[in-house]
Amino acid sequence: MEKLTYGRFVKMLGCAASAITEAKDELTELDSQIGDGDHGTTMVKVMETVKVTAEGYQGGDFKGMLSAVGMAVLNMGGGATVPLFGSLFSGMARAVPEGAAELTKEQLAEAFKSGEARLLKFSKAPLGGKTMVDALTPAVAAFADYGGADIAAALEAARLAAHEGCMKTKDYVAHFGRAKNLGERALGIPDPGSVSVSIIFKAFAKSAAEE
Repeated sequence: MEKLTYGRFVKMLGCAASAITEAKDELTELDSQIGDGDHGTTMVKVMETVKVTAEGYQGGDFKGMLSAVGMAVLNMGGGATVPLFGSLFSGMARAVPEGAAELTKEQLAEAFKSGEARLLKFSKAPLGGKTMVDALTPAVAAFADYGGADIAAALEAARLAAHEGCMKTKDYVAHFGRAKNLGERALGIPDPGSVSVSIIFKAFAKSAAEE
């Protein structure tokens, strides 16, 4: 797939929302061990807002839809997860060409990088901080660095990188959120935010590969 159509991307977002809903209990259990225990519920709400907003947007262009999605999530209010995901989608919109109804692999890579940069502006978490950044940053880099023009193959590379980054958080001592108060007691438990990012990229890759 050398061009990602608007319709396919909306389906990818819907697939990601469904995957997060299916993982709600897993995310809640993880977060109950090192956080507030509300990550699963929050992520379901975030991704449902993403899905409903994307499917309801009438413009048919990536920039307008991503802007609408980002604003809808930001307007939800809530803990740290909500503004981070809102910033991610809003940031993606900034790099998308006006009126574009399809994106090349390079254009999507720029959108991912712009979304990551926007999120990092608010997160300030570095790699190794035991946050969603540990899955997001490797995924964005793997997508951008993939040598070919095939978007589905690049998303598969991103999926693998997100999963690997997520698994690495088991070995990190947290420096952000409530988990930082646990110190080494949080070792062995993956960061719930990084798990969510891994699930989302897995859903993206699966949906993109479907005919």
